[in-house]
Amino acid sequence: MMCVCLSIYLSIYLSIYLSIYTYTHSSAMPSGGPTVILESFLSCLVQLQLASLGWVHCPV
Repeated sequence: MMCVCLSIYLSIYLSIYLSIYTYTHSSAMPSGGPTVILESFLSCLVQLQLASLGWVHCPV
């Protein structure tokens, strides 16, 4: 159970870091806009899902 909690914490931290990183780099490009932010948000959701799937099966 501890492993699942740790994976959720790590995946949330990773998604926040990725969204901030993508936002700061996309703001430099004038052609980005809300579409880039939406794509980064969706990719963060995918990363969070993959992290939770990968960590659920670890031994307790």
